[in-house]
Amino acid sequence: MMKTSILLALITALGPVLFAQHAYTVIATAGLKLRATPDQRGKTLAVAPFGAQVAVYNVLSRENEENVYKPKARRDTLGTLMQYTFWNGEAPETRTDVHIGYWWTVRYKGKKGYMFSGFLAGKEELGEGTYTNLNDQWRLQMPGGATCTSFRPDLKKQWNWYGLFRQPDGKFALRAVQLNYKIADYTEENGDYGLLQRELIVQAADVPEQPIFLIGKKGAWTECKDISGVEAYPVLGQLSVFMNPDTGWNINLLQTWGVLVGKVPDGYDGEYAMSLENAQKAPQQLILHHPGRDYKQAPGDLLWAGDLDGDGRRDYLFDAAGEIGANMLYLSSQAKPGEVAGLVALMWHWYCC
Repeated sequence: MMKTSILLALITALGPVLFAQHAYTVIATAGLKLRATPDQRGKTLAVAPFGAQVAVYNVLSRENEENVYKPKARRDTLGTLMQYTFWNGEAPETRTDVHIGYWWTVRYKGKKGYMFSGFLAGKEELGEGTYTNLNDQWRLQMPGGATCTSFRPDLKKQWNWYGLFRQPDGKFALRAVQLNYKIADYTEENGDYGLLQRELIVQAADVPEQPIFLIGKKGAWTECKDISGVEAYPVLGQLSVFMNPDTGWNINLLQTWGVLVGKVPDGYDGEYAMSLENAQKAPQQLILHHPGRDYKQAPGDLLWAGDLDGDGRRDYLFDAAGEIGANMLYLSSQAKPGEVAGLVALMWHWYCC
């Protein structure tokens, strides 16, 4: 009887050690608390800073035709995940998603406790993949889901981040921001999920409305307001202002902003694409060469145009859609000789299936 009691005590004490450990990274910018119990009221045992690695014991496995965490993890809701506005078919609608996650069993600096999974990113969310950045000076990110993109959290805080915001008068403002990172958990109560189990969410922190896009720069950049420009999708889900539902591209409006639509040189996987009007020379082609692949791509969607860098000339954000596509940021101040604007940053994106 005594041997049985001792064995049970050992299993209780060492239970988590019997499970394999997996490295996860803390993405809560203010740090993440290790708690003595799996809830927000639990005693704080330690605080792991942003970018720290912790050992997680929980693994999602299949049991009795359901996905379950082993060891068992308590599902919980912790504040807001994100808020966004979309077109519901009749009118703009704003929706707030709650931040759902699990209290995982974690070891950090020799202490065992619990951390909320919504602030822990694994290899799937942080993996570098094939698609690298153009340079070490500029970065680009769209607010929202980032798992199926080439964007990675700025764990070393190397970048100054700026968001392009809408003003009430229809103009735009470029403002310095801090980034927040969270993990969206798409598992249901029984652990089942669809295409994605977890997704990295990137947003500007402490702002009433998210920017249209985010730009990272190694050095400082000048904030400015009252920027004249045009946005293709003021409300998510609506048709682009540059598209006509009956005839396709609004060629005249695009040309007003210096963008042409036409056939492109051989070797591009598509017949028509956008280019930049050049008063002195032939139009500037915007061809992307995919790393490690034998095909090219060009943008077919203008997302935004205006003067971001204050030089009196237009800058552009394009999208090249496809199974593997990219958002493309062009700045006139970074143009090479003969160019209208220079490509400074890419954010690759692909289908999550």
